[in-house]
Amino acid sequence: MPPESGEPLVSVVIPARESARYLRGAISSVLTQSYGAVECIVRDGGSTDATAAILESFGDRIRWHSQPDDGPFEAIEAGWAEARGDILAWINADDRYLPGAISRAVAAFAAHPEADVIYGASAGIDNRGRLIWWGEARPFSLEAAILDADHVINQPAAFIRRRAYERTGGLLHEWVHDHDLWLRIAVTGGVFVPIPETLAAVRIRDENQSMAPEFAIARKRMVVERWLADERVPAAIRSRAKRARSNAWLRGLHYLRPVHPRDWLLGARYLGHAFAADPANAPAIIARPARLAAAMAARPIALRRARRRMERERLEA
Repeated sequence: MPPESGEPLVSVVIPARESARYLRGAISSVLTQSYGAVECIVRDGGSTDATAAILESFGDRIRWHSQPDDGPFEAIEAGWAEARGDILAWINADDRYLPGAISRAVAAFAAHPEADVIYGASAGIDNRGRLIWWGEARPFSLEAAILDADHVINQPAAFIRRRAYERTGGLLHEWVHDHDLWLRIAVTGGVFVPIPETLAAVRIRDENQSMAPEFAIARKRMVVERWLADERVPAAIRSRAKRARSNAWLRGLHYLRPVHPRDWLLGARYLGHAFAADPANAPAIIARPARLAAAMAARPIALRRARRRMERERLEA
């Protein structure tokens, strides 16, 4: 949709592959935003399910392509290459924006002209759309992103100025492409501004929960090693390589599945690797399992608060 006078165009790319079950909801969440200057581009990786029929049903309200690709990172890059907007974003085919998300992001960019990335809180929903997790919009920290292997920003709730993305050279073609993107923006002078509103819902699917923890921790360790070797990272961070490697192993605990007995053994291995990488990190290593257990115990209360908050925000949208 062409922008109205004075409104920056927001380009949203949706990478998709065999995602017909959720795709319509993702697209509709973009097209029904109260902000008018939005274009929606869907890059499908050659799906064989009902994806094509769903895309055709939206007519000229979206632009879409369907052809094999190497994954969502390639689809996002291709979508942004054809996008016309000065503000870029992507949501996966099973995620969705909440009402008013884009107008709130654009207003935040107007209030913070120095900002390269605006991002909000994100809700986690299960296959049936029930709230099962909520992630606040924490201040971005280059130190935390590397030394704690922490992606910090919840990607579906993030909006990026084109100028910032174009300085990065593109996306890393790995599962941690969002984590790596924030680091690329940061080391090229990017400014990150969190806002308190909940902007998106990310789908935490049953099938995604079966992702092997070994896969997740290998990618997290890889991205940490990449950036420890990058001279654009301050020496004060790179000099703490032992701590970063230890904490990368601890980050693996976040991907364990308590219902899988084998994952308990993996957790013990990860703690051992963390200690071997940096024995001086022992206090954090000992404390991490207790912290995770406490967070799980407090989850029902946190979700009740998140539901009330989201209800208030959506009423005010």
